[in-house]
Amino acid sequence: MAFVRKRITKAGSVSTTLVEAYRDDQGRPRQRVLANLHGESDTLCALGKLTLMRAALLEQLEEERPAETTRGAGFVLLTERAVVKHNDHIAQINRELAAIERDGAVISKHCTASDDEIESAAEAHRKRFVDALNKFIGLALARSKADALLRRLSR
Repeated sequence: MAFVRKRITKAGSVSTTLVEAYRDDQGRPRQRVLANLHGESDTLCALGKLTLMRAALLEQLEEERPAETTRGAGFVLLTERAVVKHNDHIAQINRELAAIERDGAVISKHCTASDDEIESAAEAHRKRFVDALNKFIGLALARSKADALLRRLSR
């Protein structure tokens, strides 16, 4: 039987994983990690978040792909360092996509939600993310205005 294990890391963030209990060869109780829930409290929210993360990574991968052109053959000067950096970036995106797809496959086995429920969970996560981003931008703007005011008053 799988369940969600939640813990607070040393850095103070929330870590949640889908685990199952079993007994080892000596009969001692153990827990096996099945999938990372990426800080979400349940499997439905995790699937919604993974759906958005996957879409964002696929979009980023599409942007990184060089555009084909029908124009004449010009040449682009690329250094070896730039090519290696680009290849490393593409490899990192592919590793993240593989991890998301692996976690998503395991989580979906343990989630009884329909596709519509997963889509609504993804939309709810998107809304929370946009709200947090807007709050961050607003606070950054307020801080810069406060800094400017303090500089003017300290003269």
